[in-house]
This record gives sequence, structure tokens and C-alpha cells, in this order.
Amino acid sequence: MQPEMSIESFQQRQRELASHLDPEAKVVTVCGGTGCGAFGAEGIRDSFQEEIDRRGLQDQVSVKTTGCHGFCEKGPVVVTLPEQVFCPSVRSEDVPEILEKTVVNGEPVERLLYEDPVTGSKIANDHDLPFYSRQQRQVFRLNGVLDPIDLQDYVSRDGYAAAAKALSRLGLAVKVSADGGITAFTDRGTKQNPEIAFEVCV
Repeated sequence: MQPEMSIESFQQRQRELASHLDPEAKVVTVCGGTGCGAFGAEGIRDSFQEEIDRRGLQDQVSVKTTGCHGFCEKGPVVVTLPEQVFCPSVRSEDVPEILEKTVVNGEPVERLLYEDPVTGSKIANDHDLPFYSRQQRQVFRLNGVLDPIDLQDYVSRDGYAAAAKALSRLGLAVKVSADGGITAFTDRGTKQNPEIAFEVCV
């Protein structure tokens, strides 16, 4: 039997997770989309983790795989946070320089910056790239920062908030797994409602 919590308790847990998000945290994000994956994104992520470990920076810098950034032809795409420095077509041999100059010292690696094909100018920040600057993402707005297989990361950024809001008036409970993951919303078979359980993750 999986433990259950009320919708209200789930929402409280969500607020607690969100309170631990640090907008100034140093994070190396590696696009995990299909295009970047085909260009070797997994190896790039591993190279960053190995370099972070080698330098003893585990408490200062983290690396995460995110959803698709959308600019597949420039994969593997790496964006360093919080500065949002965009590094296209990253290779394993670029990793130490990105970590040293950009992540640790806050200086973009000039040779790795995106070059505007029209103006020839170098662009450091992802939101300044013409490809992104004319977009206003709604559904996919967190693609570049959210780890799609980390449930806590999702919940901390309002994951399931809409479902919880919609179901909050039905007296439902939330089933949770041992690691705190949401597995289903259920009404526990009350007479007022027939069983309304649906799997949202496993």
C-alpha cells in the first residue's frame, strides 16, 4: 500500500521544494533532446561531471540534463546558469575551458559563442539569439532548466499544480512512492465518486 497525502499536504510539499530553489546556483545544463543526443550530449554531460569531480567543485556546481532547447542543428547545446551563456556544438575537449572560464569565473569562451549568420556578431546569452528572441514559450518555458526525469525538480517548479487545483474540491488524496514521487491521485473509492485513480508517473 502506497502512502497517501491530502491535496493540501501535496501543495505544502510543493511550496517547500520551491523554497529551496536558488536562482543564483551555478548549473551546467546539457540539452537532452533527440537532436543533441545524436550529437553526443550524454558524453558531454559525463565530461562535465567528471571535470567537476576532478576539481572538487561538487558543492559549488551541478550539471543536469534538460529537455530540448529547440536549436537542434547547434547540438550538443550547453547553457550555463545563472548567466544563461549559450554554448553551441560543444565537444568534450571544450568542457574544461567552459567550466574554468564561464562557470567559475563568469567569462564566456569567445570562440564557442554563437555567431549571428547575418551580422557576424558573437552572442553570449541564449535569450539574445535571434532564434529564441522572437519566441514566447508557454508550455515549454521550462525546457531549458527542468530535468525531465527528476520528479522533485518538476514538482518544485509547479509540476502537477494544475491537476492538484482541479482536484482539490473532490476530497482526493495523492499516492506517493518511497522516494516521494507522485504515482496517482485517487478518491479512495468513496461512495460520492466511483474510483477516480489515474497514473501520472511510475
